Amino acid sequence: MKTKQTKSRHRSSASKSTSKSKPVTKAGKKMKVKKVMDEWKDGKLKTSSGKPVKKQKQAIAIALSESGQSNKQKNKSK
Repeated sequence: MKTKQTKSRHRSSASKSTSKSKPVTKAGKKMKVKKVMDEWKDGKLKTSSGKPVKKQKQAIAIALSESGQSNKQKNKSK
């Protein structure tokens, strides 16, 4: 006779990465944007493919995406 073994599926807090989580507060979002833009100025900001970011508009898009501000709906002028 086979018995079922249940595995505990809890996540430890040590395995979570804090750098990938998006900030919740307005101040946290501003700090995240500042951090990413500082990386761009130093030449350390990379795209998802690993190439360095050269254009400021692309750096701004990455910063807003990482801080969670890029998902806001825009005003429709129609």
